[in-house]
Amino acid sequence: MDTHYVLGGVPLRVHCEDQSVAAMVDGRLASLRGPGFDHVDPGEPGIDVEIRGPGAALDWPVAPSGPGRSVYDAPSGPIEYFEDTDQLFVDYEDRVRLLCTPTEGRIEMAITGSDPGAPTVATHPLFNIALFESMKRRGRFALHAAAASREGRGVLVPGTSGAGKSTLSVTLVRAGFDFLSDDTVFLSSTDEGIWVSAFPDEVDVTPNTVSLVPELGHLSGQPIRPGREKHAFRIEEVFGVTPVAGCRPVAFLSPRVEVGSAPELVDLAPSSALFELTANLMLTEPVSTQAHLDILGALVRSVPCFTFRTGGDLDAVAACVTELVG
Repeated sequence: MDTHYVLGGVPLRVHCEDQSVAAMVDGRLASLRGPGFDHVDPGEPGIDVEIRGPGAALDWPVAPSGPGRSVYDAPSGPIEYFEDTDQLFVDYEDRVRLLCTPTEGRIEMAITGSDPGAPTVATHPLFNIALFESMKRRGRFALHAAAASREGRGVLVPGTSGAGKSTLSVTLVRAGFDFLSDDTVFLSSTDEGIWVSAFPDEVDVTPNTVSLVPELGHLSGQPIRPGREKHAFRIEEVFGVTPVAGCRPVAFLSPRVEVGSAPELVDLAPSSALFELTANLMLTEPVSTQAHLDILGALVRSVPCFTFRTGGDLDAVAACVTELVG
């Protein structure tokens, strides 16, 4: 079963043997085949993803030959980069095998395990790592950040899981902002400056966020999917908004959740902001990795950067960001 998407102008084809796995992927990427996401940059080489299983054979994909080195410490073992062949490989607990050949835009995954969480491992964290590395070779650099915009002027909210990115992105959508992502966007360089390409995945929220947002009340008490740690929903289905494909960044907000305090923006030095973003780098092929670092540096030098101290008053948080964006 083939499904076609467009991410940041790059065509993305996903082939899944199993319909339930295909549904999990499309649950994440459905927006990338919708309005505003149909522009493909001329001559842009695409990315092909093949996912076999559950119950796939144990002899595919084949591990690269030669020495590898760890570039990412996953909970159940490292993801290895093989310099001689320029590939990523991981065998995740004998449940999922991944081989990524990023320059060629080829991602191969086999779900060898039969437990309910194995398809989630394949279609979420491992899929992300391979996709990010493949996009990096096409000049689109991943940034772990929520993003929302108003009239094309975007706010980026970087941070690791639990930093408050999803809560803030939902808060801004409720206040009339356009939605790009609650977790990851892609940065690229243009003649007019940095462009932010949306990656409107499912929104993942904790029970605490569910309790704060009335529109998410239907998630309260519902079971969380196997292999996941948070509730997931599509922004279109809950808030009736269509994600936008991109924006120009105008502000960088590093969130700090401080319950009981009023929202406050505190100036953040570009060097400090860049230090926070170095976790986005995966040290693989040197030229593209340096380009990734360069665009992160260009971002923090080109827009005002703030530490954003948020409280529990979502309306006040939204008003503070609205005033900043103008």
